[in-house]
Amino acid sequence: MLGPPLEAPFVFETVELSDGSDRRYVVRLAPCGEILCPIEVQLRDDDTVYDTMPLGECAIAQQPELAGYDSILGVGDPLRPDDGARVWHIGYEIRSLALHTRPIELSAGRRGLLVHLIGGWDHTWRIHYIFVVQDDRLVLAWSANEVDTEDLAAVHLADVDGNGYPEILYFYGTYHGWRDQASDETLAGVEAAVYRWNDDTGKIEGLTLAAAGIPIYAAVGGMFDTVVPVKDIWWNSASCFWLYYALPTEHFPELTPDKFILAKFTWDRALAETQLDACNPAGYGFVAELTDFPAPWRLENYPVAPTP
Repeated sequence: MLGPPLEAPFVFETVELSDGSDRRYVVRLAPCGEILCPIEVQLRDDDTVYDTMPLGECAIAQQPELAGYDSILGVGDPLRPDDGARVWHIGYEIRSLALHTRPIELSAGRRGLLVHLIGGWDHTWRIHYIFVVQDDRLVLAWSANEVDTEDLAAVHLADVDGNGYPEILYFYGTYHGWRDQASDETLAGVEAAVYRWNDDTGKIEGLTLAAAGIPIYAAVGGMFDTVVPVKDIWWNSASCFWLYYALPTEHFPELTPDKFILAKFTWDRALAETQLDACNPAGYGFVAELTDFPAPWRLENYPVAPTP
């Protein structure tokens, strides 16, 4: 249903810069004279708007409301979504949007703005943005997007290299990634990457897990010689494996070759072990530490992701 019409600019969130300039990021929706208006990010202080950048999607010009967290928003670890995230909701059905923002400390005196936007209805999409400030301008430093309702995205911030500033740990998984030619069964697809700010280049650079030296952990519920038992278990709605990914081990050189697994993934070994305890009825599951992991297409073709 449509909510009250928007009669004045609505500010979703305000994030102060960390450079002592009294400037801030302002994420807002302003009336534009149309039914659909762009959500925009401003760089401003009390007296001056230095720059404005619209996001790639528009929203119905109505009063947003705080909404309950939805795990498909893509905030947090794959096994521990951030259910405390503050999420705004606008519109309905195909014009439904949800928005969440958070700061990200990139380096000393440089705070970026991370924006998550999810929309659609039966065909859900997500876009993740990171904005930074260069001089008095907003710069889109990183973005990622997904387009399928059944897919899981997880954008997690964690200081894994211990330098005091978090990396962006990105995971994406789909239950219908590709078709196994030998069995004609549809199997899952997963990918992960690590993004971090480079103070020398002034860019966020993307790395494969192998290049970054950062592992991801798999709670493997079972390993099988053929795809048939994997799919049988996966399709059994009474099984706790129905939200696991059915995958061939050929994508993971650190696992036994020519096998098939059911697995969930996380950046946290303890979470993987907890998941294994919760869903391992046969008692032969294990936690695998994976450093050679499928990367997003852009990183497979371009080792360092350029600034968009």
